[in-house]
Amino acid sequence: MLGKDEIEKGEIKTLLKASELLKCKNLLVLTWDYDAEETINRKRINFIPLWKWLIRDL
Repeated sequence: MLGKDEIEKGEIKTLLKASELLKCKNLLVLTWDYDAEETINRKRINFIPLWKWLIRDL
């Protein structure tokens, strides 16, 4: 099982930088099986397993 430790810090840093440029508030990271919501640098990041994202209700 992969956890947050497997998500590279560089990926999160890049996501946060892009969110500032694009003025995004809600951020999403698709993972293999890590499921959590975290606040980093005052930005909410949802970590969702791909399978759960694919079957979600729109």
